[in-house]
Formats: sequence, structure tokens, C-alpha cells
Amino acid sequence: MAEDEIKVEKYLTAEDRARLEEEERKRLEREAKLKGDTVGMRGLTIMMKGELTFKKEKNLLEMEYVREDWMNKPDEEMNDDERQRLKEFVVKEKEFLEKRRKAWEFTLKNIRNEIIDIEYKFEEKFLALNKKRLFYEHRIYEQELYIIRLIIMTHEGRETRASQNKY
Repeated sequence: MAEDEIKVEKYLTAEDRARLEEEERKRLEREAKLKGDTVGMRGLTIMMKGELTFKKEKNLLEMEYVREDWMNKPDEEMNDDERQRLKEFVVKEKEFLEKRRKAWEFTLKNIRNEIIDIEYKFEEKFLALNKKRLFYEHRIYEQELYIIRLIIMTHEGRETRASQNKY
């Protein structure tokens, strides 16, 4: 009979209860040590504020500067505070657009450099394969010449024997 088939709660003696309590206490201490102040946990706390996931920040290239509705009013209908805020917004928008343009240029430059590197690596591999092809073609032509020489020699040998048989 298996223990899971028994429906009645098992009777524990005082020794069994003490042993189980001691095992539970040791297990809890072990877990507390693992959860405690370890080098890994400290590093995680210091560097990533206790989180293993990255918060995806909006990329400067993907951001948009949104104009509020009141900024589309004619200049005559705006009060002084709104005009001042509009001027600040325009300045910030220009700075933002300039930063975004520079970020695009930087990204473009990086991509162009990557393309140049890829082209260079491709050309190196292509050149190495071309050299290998030329090497094997050279060896093949050598062998073909050997075969032609052997054929000429056997042909000359036959002609010599045929001419000797004539005389």
C-alpha cells in the first residue's frame, strides 16, 4: 500500500515532530542565506535598481515633439504667457530636431562603416576563393599536359615500332 492511498493523517511522535521542525528551520535558514546580501544581489541592486529587465527608453529617432492645440492659434489671440511658452516650445523643438538630425547622421555613419567592413570582408573571402580556384585550375592543367605528353609519347612509340616493322 502506498502512502498517498492512506486517507488518515499520520501520527507523529515527539521525536518525529522535533526532527521535522529542525529540518524546516534549517531549510528556512538556507533560504534566508541565499536571499541575503550576496555579491550578485548587491551588484543587481546597484547597477539595475534590483530589476533584471531593461526599461525600454524611447529612442531619440522614434520620438515626436507634439504641438499643443492652443499653439495653433493666431498670434493676436494669444496672451503674453502663451507667446512666451510658444517661443520656448519653438526653441526646444528646434533643439530636438537638431539632436534628432545629428542622431540620424551618426546612425547613418555607423551603418555606412558597417557596410564598408562587410564589403572588405567579402572581398577578402572572394580573393581567397579566387586564389584557391586558380591554384586548382593550374594543377588540373598540369595534369592535362602530363596526359597529353603521355599520349604523344605512346603515339610516337607506336609510329617508331610501325616504321621499324616496315624495314
